[in-house]
Amino acid sequence: MRVQFSPALLIFLLSALLAASAQTNSRTAQAANNAHTGLPGTRDADSGAMAAPAAQFPGLPAVIKRLEAAQDINNAHMVPFTVTREYEMFSGGDQEPKGTVIAEVHFWPPATETWEIRKASGSERAEKVVKHLLEREVQYARDGNIDITGKNYDFLFAGTGEADGRPCYILQLVPNSAADNLLRGRIWIDRDTYLIHRFEGHLAKSPSWWIKELKLFRSYDDWGGIWLPTSSKGLAEVRMLGPHTMTERVVRYSATREVPQGPAAEQARIQPGGSPSHRPASAVGITIISGR
Repeated sequence: MRVQFSPALLIFLLSALLAASAQTNSRTAQAANNAHTGLPGTRDADSGAMAAPAAQFPGLPAVIKRLEAAQDINNAHMVPFTVTREYEMFSGGDQEPKGTVIAEVHFWPPATETWEIRKASGSERAEKVVKHLLEREVQYARDGNIDITGKNYDFLFAGTGEADGRPCYILQLVPNSAADNLLRGRIWIDRDTYLIHRFEGHLAKSPSWWIKELKLFRSYDDWGGIWLPTSSKGLAEVRMLGPHTMTERVVRYSATREVPQGPAAEQARIQPGGSPSHRPASAVGITIISGR
């Protein structure tokens, strides 16, 4: 089951929100706050990023090969697990969400997913959109989604930087087709484990004429030994309706057991000072369950 790198979440959420918003007589949204999440000292490959010294970079083919291997190993160590997610939808520069939805999503490797809405408040549209989103995610789990591999992307070395306190190689993603579920942007790859810490960019193909501009952000971390997304954010500029923002974050994780091996476990062991970065069973929001 390849759930951790699929862009389906924000792709469909933005599309569904857009369709709902376009049918509503909305007021003109306030100007959106500019989002800046770039790393100091790094630049896109398109603008001529500074490359790391040759001794620090094993070469692009080697990095791609290890990136693909890390994803394969992580997928191979998947165990049945459940995540509780909080979805929030904002309009314009509003500080309070228009709607909030809490959903519980269950995964059974290799390809089964189910979900339930646990709580919804605010706009009824938010719950409707999240339901459509989760239905699409079930389809991706069943049909197989698209990992970040050489099969779907060309890569450019864009320099080095840090993410979550870890030294990373930064690669520019260049999709090799115009499929609407591919991405264009940058990924931060851990120098030692070759796990993806962060993605920043946009879709290879706009989901609709209504969307003038779309920025996507996603972060990853270790959940009980499995490398999974922790949060996602989409910033969309919609024609005639102004800016919209969509966020999703994991607030709870439970699994049949912890995974002591694999790249996520290795990530935990190499943290500075010997402190594991992964959230152990005793941490807030983590439960190891039995009998699933």
